[in-house]
Amino acid sequence: MRAIRRVYPRILCKISCRSTSGLIAQVISYRGPRGWEYESLPGSILRLFTRDTLRFSSGSWRLGLPPGMITATSTVMLIAVVGGVWWLAAHCPDLPEGIAETAAVTSVLVFGTLLSPQFLIWPLPFVAITAAGGANRVERWAGAAAALTLLDWIVFDPHHPALLQSEIVILCRNAALVGLLVVALKELRRAAPDPRSTVVV
Repeated sequence: MRAIRRVYPRILCKISCRSTSGLIAQVISYRGPRGWEYESLPGSILRLFTRDTLRFSSGSWRLGLPPGMITATSTVMLIAVVGGVWWLAAHCPDLPEGIAETAAVTSVLVFGTLLSPQFLIWPLPFVAITAAGGANRVERWAGAAAALTLLDWIVFDPHHPALLQSEIVILCRNAALVGLLVVALKELRRAAPDPRSTVVV
């Protein structure tokens, strides 16, 4: 039974990484056209500081023309975070179920170039599993992100996508996603064994 409990979380993490590989390709490649999606974390910050004009392309509002170096940097950061999550999960015998998947999927949302409202459904099943194990802070951040996404859907006006009220909601939602990622990584790190506690005989 112990062997099963130690292997099961690793299998879940690998399945999660493989199943999201196609999604990651879309999220970090702009899905064809250039430019950050307005609702993504980089897009919302860029809009806040530059007031760049929005343009509609391939089903989403976009802005900016980021150079290839920025895209490559974002991709490397995403791969590093997901790789770090996998490494910690593989070396943690008592990993809480769902926490590695929550961290990996949320990192795709945080570092991606696209962040449509429906993407928020991706981490929620894993958040529910994690919360059932007692990680209440993960549940709170995910709940805030989901509620703000619903509010964004309510206040968003496709004829006036750059309304200030929509911008504020999007920025708060993205801040909640960053909070969710940070808390998930902290929970994952807390579950990892401390190398200093290892006794060498």
